[in-house]
Amino acid sequence: MYSGRGIDQLGANSIAVHRALAIMRAITGNIDVLGASHLAEMPDFVPELDQELSDIFPDVSRQKQLGRDQLLLQSYPGYERVRELTMRHGKRMPMRYLTSVHPNLVWKAMLSGEPYPIRSLIVSATNPLLTQADTQLIYQALKSLDLLITLELFNTPTAMLSDYVLPSAGAFERPLFETKAGTANLAYGGEQALQPYFERKPDFFFWRELGKRLGQSEYWVEETMQDNLRKCLSPANMSWEEFCSEGLYAKPNTYQKHEITDVPGGNPAGFATISGKVELFSEILLELGSEPLPEPIIPVSSDANYPLQLITGSRTQPYNASSFRQFDRLRKQHPEPLAKINPITAERLGLQDGCKVWVETERGRALFAIKYANMCPEVVSVEYGWWYPEMEASEPSLGGLWISNANILTNGDFEKSDKLVGTWTYNGIPCRLVQCE
Repeated sequence: MYSGRGIDQLGANSIAVHRALAIMRAITGNIDVLGASHLAEMPDFVPELDQELSDIFPDVSRQKQLGRDQLLLQSYPGYERVRELTMRHGKRMPMRYLTSVHPNLVWKAMLSGEPYPIRSLIVSATNPLLTQADTQLIYQALKSLDLLITLELFNTPTAMLSDYVLPSAGAFERPLFETKAGTANLAYGGEQALQPYFERKPDFFFWRELGKRLGQSEYWVEETMQDNLRKCLSPANMSWEEFCSEGLYAKPNTYQKHEITDVPGGNPAGFATISGKVELFSEILLELGSEPLPEPIIPVSSDANYPLQLITGSRTQPYNASSFRQFDRLRKQHPEPLAKINPITAERLGLQDGCKVWVETERGRALFAIKYANMCPEVVSVEYGWWYPEMEASEPSLGGLWISNANILTNGDFEKSDKLVGTWTYNGIPCRLVQCE
């Protein structure tokens, strides 16, 4: 029973759907058995948690986390309570995913200075003007900063606004050690294929140099990422060179760990819940002040002005998120952004395959070409990450940022997001189509 990005982007209903799937796995016996949902174990190598050093983040800084008192799980208090349970089984979850601040609160603090001013930002491995909800708000927030730095491969719209752009090493110019955030005893990757061209540097170099200047030299012992990865692999009795020759570190899975006992005649290990059992009725969610059973939020009756439902997260090969549209060979394969729709719905609206339409929500409008698809009626799915690198790489164009960007249509307001982890809505947004003349 698979879950992924589509469910992740349902806003306030995301957690309820994930929990419903988890309950279905439980009542059908598909938990930690061969061929079903394996409960992963801590890795033999150094986990991401020990690399990120979040455990030593001072309490005075944790208290300043935006949204700390509103988000029941995506916060330091929520993380610490859940970790108490997982530690019964020796499982230490990474912190960066589970304590990161809600982006919408960051953008608003940049503009308002409340609850405290945020005046600078370092952007790495993302392009928020295209990849985050509510482009208009983000644009205003980034423009308000005293300092904006971007680590990038290309001159993206976010880079165009930056005070400094630092050229990052490409995927073949740096080593790879992918560990699923340290949540499983699994890693894959290998050595870099070539030395970085020109002045490009691996991100490890940037963060190490910055950390040393901020008094963190004792934590940045290794000079290169390869040296760091050697240290990471040493507890697993594997050298970096051996890992690169294999490209994979994986041990056989163990199953039904909840039945294991530490001593003869002892109690089974159970699960990382308050009761130690699989809980359909979640005691910890009840303790945190949330619904103990999944409760769907029924959408209000649709607005007659926006009769269709919009999906905004569709990825399309040969692109990756907002990347690679500047390459002519790839662009010829897929030259324009598409809005997919059931042909019966399209014909009812008087829209022909290939015609240009404005997709409009209460937040804004973006331009796409209609593409007939075998999908639910009354639904429109627009491609994500579109801009036009061939257009002027400066304001006001910003590489055609304002034409076909799906996040012009989205709303990431904190107040409307899920109260457990802060998920906002990318899918199921009321919209309408207007043919472009």
